[in-house]
Order: sequence, then C-alpha cells, then structure tokens
Amino acid sequence: MKKLLSTLLILCFALNSQAQNDTDEKKFHLGLLTVSKLNWFTAESKNLSGDGVNAGISLGLSFDQFFAKNYAFSVELLHYSGSYSVMADSLSQKSNRFGDVGIKYKERAFQIPISIKLRTGEIGYWRYFGQIGIAPLINYRSIRADYSNTGVFGSNPDDAIDRFVNENENDFDYADASIVSDDNRRYFLEEDNVSALRVPLMVSAGAEWNLSGSTSIIMGIRYEYGLLNVMKAEGSVGRINSFGIMAGVRF
Repeated sequence: MKKLLSTLLILCFALNSQAQNDTDEKKFHLGLLTVSKLNWFTAESKNLSGDGVNAGISLGLSFDQFFAKNYAFSVELLHYSGSYSVMADSLSQKSNRFGDVGIKYKERAFQIPISIKLRTGEIGYWRYFGQIGIAPLINYRSIRADYSNTGVFGSNPDDAIDRFVNENENDFDYADASIVSDDNRRYFLEEDNVSALRVPLMVSAGAEWNLSGSTSIIMGIRYEYGLLNVMKAEGSVGRINSFGIMAGVRF
C-alpha cells in the first residue's frame, strides 16, 4: 500500500508539473510582425496643411505575456521606414518669401508599441483580438526631406532633395521676412524643423488562425492617432496619423 501510495503521489506530482509547464508555455508568445501603413499629416495651425498620403512599413518582433487566459500585456519591437507630407503656405528665407512649399519628411525609426491585448476563446480554428495602447517612435537617423519648390535653395535642384531638415541652420525662419535680419536670425526657430519623437495612440483589431499547437497566423488592422505635435516652431501645430494592415506569425 505504501508503495502504491508513493507511486500515485509521484505520478500526480509529475502530471501536475507537466500541466504547469504546458500552462506556462501558453502564457508567453513570440511572433514576427509586419505592418504596412498609410500616413497623413493633420494640421492644426493655419500656416500648414496636409499634402496627401504616404506609405510606410514596420517589421519586427512581438511579445505577448498573458496574465489571464485571454488578456495579455503586449510589446513590439519594430523597425519603421516611411514618410509624411506637409504643405507650408509660406516659408521665409532672409529677404525672400516662398509660397506653397511641399515638404516630404522621410523617417527611419525604431517603434515600440505597448498595449493591452484582449482576445476571444477559440471559435473553430480562429481567435479574435483587440489591442489598445501607445506606439512611441524615435528616429535614429537625422530626418531628411524633399522640397517641392526647388528654387528655394538656389539654382541647383538637387539641393532640395534628401536634405537634412534639422541640421541645416538658417534654411527657413519662423518669422515674416521683414523682421528677420542677420542680427536676430538666431532667435527664431526654423519652421520646417520637426521632432524626432512621435507618440501615437494605437488601436488594433484582428484575428489569429491556428496552424498547429501554439503557432498561428496573425492578420488585422491598426490605427495610430498622433498625440504630440511634430512641428518644432512656435505657432506651427500638426500631428501624424496612420492606418495599417498587420500580418505575421505567432509561436
């Protein structure tokens, strides 16, 4: 009897340990993710306006840590490449004023979305999920831009292409040309300068299709609403919004 009891206890302990391991394995998931985006600039000051829709793409890893059966803390580590376009109604440079200058800002950045994920139970091979959080983005390379008015920089049109925005002093000043002089130029922020940091609110929805075990195909949509003003000059206000399509694999 003692031997049988000991055997049963050992068996129960082994089964419990295995069940615990299986449960632990399901609490954490690693994935590969891509998000194809359409970006647009929304102006909130009269001197600026949006100038169309631009594409972008994010690629990287996703990490889901489930703290309950269908609730997870989700973090993504993404590399982002994309652009957005702004139309300035006028830019001042020394004694010259240029009207309706389109500026296409080009970004290379790391993005780290952080969110809470809620998902349904299995419905056949499918689960459905929603996410809400923030998606901070920081440019690791100096932001560059293409300017539609090539005459702004003189006779060489190449000077208006792939230009470092924040590093070229005295390109443009946030002031009427009549009050800007060589003596006071340093006091004015350049109105084409933009922030390297963006922090959008992120909302996602999608579905997981189970292939086998814990491996699933991920598909969904994502909307990002800019919470911070990206323009650095006083009186210039605008935000970047985007809509994206997600695809990936979760293990």
